[in-house]
Amino acid sequence: GPSEGTLPAAERAGVEAAYTTVFDGSRPADQRLALVDDTAGVAESLQALAHSAMGPQAAQVRAVVDRVTFTSSMTATVTYRLASGAGGSATTARIGSARQVDGTWKVTRSTVCEALQDAGAGCAS
Repeated sequence: GPSEGTLPAAERAGVEAAYTTVFDGSRPADQRLALVDDTAGVAESLQALAHSAMGPQAAQVRAVVDRVTFTSSMTATVTYRLASGAGGSATTARIGSARQVDGTWKVTRSTVCEALQDAGAGCAS
């Protein structure tokens, strides 16, 4: 098979799609949760964030994926940034991970919860 770190562009696109969907504050929660590998506590945190003082800002968040490094055929490390609003400057780079589940790349729960924690709406364990 392909050597690590050089999987086909389609795999990279799948990882990027998962990140851009999950971290798109304007999308319905069910669409976002569908691309998280384990949604335990995540729905509640998204809801809490939406109803917090950060809600309006959270709705404008988008993810920018800088780099995808495949650590195996089923897992990847992702360097990404969260940008807020139209033309808003992206934050500092964050490191997340992705995992392939039944042929679909998904953002790991730990990645999503870490970002939510930083926004003041951490996931209940």
